[in-house]
Amino acid sequence: MQSKKFFRTVVMIIPLSILFLFTISCKKDNTTETPQSEKTMEQLVIPEGFDFKTSKDVTIQFQDQLKAGAMARYDVFLHSTQVYNDTITFVNDEGIEVTEIVPAYDKTNDLIATKITETGLFNLIVSIPSYITELYVIKNELGVFTSSTIQINGKSAFYKSGFKNGDEESDILYGVNNSGNLFTISPSNGSITMLANLPVGSYGCAMDADHRTLYFVGKQPKYALYKYNLDNGTSTMIAELNMKVQRLDYNENDGLLYSSYMDYLYKIDPSNGKVVSMKEIEELQDSEFGDIKIGPDNKWYIATYEGFYWLEFKKEKVYAHRICAEHLPFKITGMTITSNGEVWLTTQSNHSQLVLMNKSNGSWQYKFNQYSIGIDDLTSIPLSHAPIIVDDADGDGVIDYYDVYPADGARAYNTYTPSISSLGSLTFEDNWPSQGDYDFNDLVIDYQYKTVLNASDKVVEIYCKFIVSHIGGVFNNGFGFQLPFTSSAVSSVTGYNITAGLVNLDAKGLETGQQNAVVIVFDNADDNLYSEFDIHILLQSPMDAAVFGIPPFNPFIFIDGDRGREAHEINMPPTNKMNASFFGTMDDRSVPAEGKYYITQQKLPWTLHFLEKFAYPLEKKAINAGYTKFNLWAESGGAQYPDWYKNNPGYRDASYLSVAAN
Repeated sequence: MQSKKFFRTVVMIIPLSILFLFTISCKKDNTTETPQSEKTMEQLVIPEGFDFKTSKDVTIQFQDQLKAGAMARYDVFLHSTQVYNDTITFVNDEGIEVTEIVPAYDKTNDLIATKITETGLFNLIVSIPSYITELYVIKNELGVFTSSTIQINGKSAFYKSGFKNGDEESDILYGVNNSGNLFTISPSNGSITMLANLPVGSYGCAMDADHRTLYFVGKQPKYALYKYNLDNGTSTMIAELNMKVQRLDYNENDGLLYSSYMDYLYKIDPSNGKVVSMKEIEELQDSEFGDIKIGPDNKWYIATYEGFYWLEFKKEKVYAHRICAEHLPFKITGMTITSNGEVWLTTQSNHSQLVLMNKSNGSWQYKFNQYSIGIDDLTSIPLSHAPIIVDDADGDGVIDYYDVYPADGARAYNTYTPSISSLGSLTFEDNWPSQGDYDFNDLVIDYQYKTVLNASDKVVEIYCKFIVSHIGGVFNNGFGFQLPFTSSAVSSVTGYNITAGLVNLDAKGLETGQQNAVVIVFDNADDNLYSEFDIHILLQSPMDAAVFGIPPFNPFIFIDGDRGREAHEINMPPTNKMNASFFGTMDDRSVPAEGKYYITQQKLPWTLHFLEKFAYPLEKKAINAGYTKFNLWAESGGAQYPDWYKNNPGYRDASYLSVAAN
């Protein structure tokens, strides 16, 4: 296998940290170590009004047009354009250690929001890292996928891409490659829409259009056969074929897969991977790679590196009849034949091209420009062949095809913060109201929120994951967050761990004596290092998303067993439990009457929030020592290097950072 050992020399990481201060915590002295060539944190000149936020809320305005009576689902993805070379060392099939350079993409690129609608006219507010300049939107209109990259202008973005009366509908092309990408290709304009990352890379795929199932075979030895459900996005391994597969198609007439390698043709039962027959193919020249497909006329065709043939099935053998009059100037890796008889081919390259061929005489032409990825096989679905079933089992108005909760009329879809697969970080300095050493590692909490909405786009509940990633201080702190609505809107809260007797909870699980709902996750950090908390908040009744707000809301710590000593992000208000006598003392310059909170004379914070997992500094190492672009970011008010905390070349001094930087 080609993955026994991996060693990466460049790794994309994420995050940031938070500032909070008091003299005894972290066993710290008053010395802050920073390189001589850099300003200390106290020497920074921070612009008035800068709040040290590394994220921003963006409003996407959708003005789309749907077909009459249609419904569409829009999925929004973070889309960083940053790509770096990643060196991977592995042991190949022959036992030889090999080093390759592959592109490394930003790990934050993933699903953050969904909208299901019958109009295509709506606004969507998302929270994104400040350095993100583009979002990627996939529109699914009853199985027709289109994608758009939309630009962010300040705190707004605009999406418009849709059906126009008179548009010609065509089959949908599906492609796979050896990197494990699954995508669609528009035959009309060549645009690619990424759908999923398959569990394995593949050189061969086939489509059972009736059951909306894509079959694919892994590229590694044992060559496992998988099936992918187009409707729910799940992959299932069927069996290990133990034979190399370069060409693959599905025959709806007999329900079998047809696989070809070199001069052999195999029929395979897709339910269990059993080979039910094998025949030799005669007269096939230069028989490597290529593809095999059945056309709408039920005639079989095969393409190889050398040419294009039609197949004649005899009792004992299969005969290949050449269609091309001459060798092709490119090597074929994939092929599909659409319902109108068009033959689409892909060329072997890390930047593949599409070729349109006439199956009658073999004439061909390049279509569209080179792609930025390889395309190792093609298949297709005729739009009229397998229409989406529009059942709505729970009767909520969202068809089962789109509904994440098809059997639950109270729930329809989810949104995620930071994304469906990533964690964010909250970092705190706990010396408040005194300043500390700015290592932002006194308490580091990683988090993820999943918000559940109903068919009317109202919030039903939210799931909150918190992980106590690091404790760098000696104070034993508690952690919670304040919601932007009153306790009466909450039905119940579960998943917290209250043991120190510092807080009182009501029957719902909320802290008592609060005007807004306050959830205390834990009151004793020392007892919960590396613990994971799964908080569930159920609302009394569905709430407008605009009222519900955007996670992580207003997170805070309360310090050293004192419930009245809270530390929040800059200008985030305290809860009703706050002891206001702390404000304006020591190094704090809060002015509650002006809505000014948790800021020093030098305009520095005690808390930082990242929509990525943060690599925190080592003990007593100031954050601007480990992150070489921090000073430029802070003194520019966030205008320069908004991605300062990324693991980009030249952004970090690893000797000042934790192992989380790896």
